Amino acid sequence: MVRQGAAGCLVLRRGARPVRVGTVPVRASDPRGAGDAFCGGLCVGWPPPGTRSGAAEYGAVAASYVIERSDPLDVLDADRGEARRRLAHVLETVVEVSPA
Repeated sequence: MVRQGAAGCLVLRRGARPVRVGTVPVRASDPRGAGDAFCGGLCVGWPPPGTRSGAAEYGAVAASYVIERSDPLDVLDADRGEARRRLAHVLETVVEVSPA
């Protein structure tokens, strides 16, 4: 996994092409903590072996909530319906990356 800030991340997969996962478009207030939130979402979304990884997508959603708020505690009351909408958006950004 290679985090690339506002450009999303690159997921390296054994025996397969890398996948680029995009971000959620939000109005950024403060980027501090976005990387930590991404890693937390990554852990929540980490799948069992042999399944498709949704971990990076969860990370992108978590980071989107953190960067749009100035108080980190504000993320605790995030709306689950909005989180599902954000996840759906991120899933639409996932593309295989062609070799250079």
